[in-house]
Amino acid sequence: MSARRRRLAIVAVVVIGLAGFAVWRFVLAPPALPPGVLAVSGRIEGDDSAVAAKTSGRIREISVREGDRVEAGQVIAVLDDEQIRRRASSPRRTLSSRRPRPRTRRRSGTGRP
Repeated sequence: MSARRRRLAIVAVVVIGLAGFAVWRFVLAPPALPPGVLAVSGRIEGDDSAVAAKTSGRIREISVREGDRVEAGQVIAVLDDEQIRRRASSPRRTLSSRRPRPRTRRRSGTGRP
């Protein structure tokens, strides 16, 4: 192999290497992270999450799925309020049925009230 061919082969290998590096760096490499952020691989699992409704009832709608990100105060489920409305209206019914009714005097044939 002549010296000229040897130099041409070396230049070709260097150019191909630089082109490969450029493709990797600008196309295949992951995006740069903002300052103060550390990228690691792994799995994070929550041990226990306390989620409770203020009242009991049937769930009408669930707006998140397992694994979704949620913020504090975000609505994750909607309860059916039919039972609550029935419970709230039942004391009214009970009160209305227990209201004292005005007494009327019955007149008897004897003239006594």
